[in-house]
This record gives sequence, C-alpha cells and structure tokens, in this order.
Amino acid sequence: RWPTALLVRPDGHVAWSGDGARPEGLRAALRTWVGEAPQRPEPRLPERTMDDAMEETA
Repeated sequence: RWPTALLVRPDGHVAWSGDGARPEGLRAALRTWVGEAPQRPEPRLPERTMDDAMEETA
C-alpha cells in the first residue's frame, strides 16, 4: 500500500510518509524541518462596523 502523503525535504529525501491516520509523526517531522508553528493572535472585533462606514459616506 502506497502512502497518501509525503513530506519531502528540499534535497529530495522523504522526511515523512503516511496515510494521514496518525498525524503525530507528521507534526514531529514538520517541527524538525520547518520549526514550531507561530502562535495565533486572539481574534478581535473590528472597531467600526460596516454601518458606521456607510453613515460616514452618506
């Protein structure tokens, strides 16, 4: 059975292969070759609404 996904290094070597059922190995390979994922900022509501913008142009 062939893997359904590959992580290939720039030098052409396969750093990880798998079927996606167990992503832990992929996560470990990505941390090794790419680094840690950046932290996502907390979502914020916009300071103005679309209605506010429409009122300003009217």
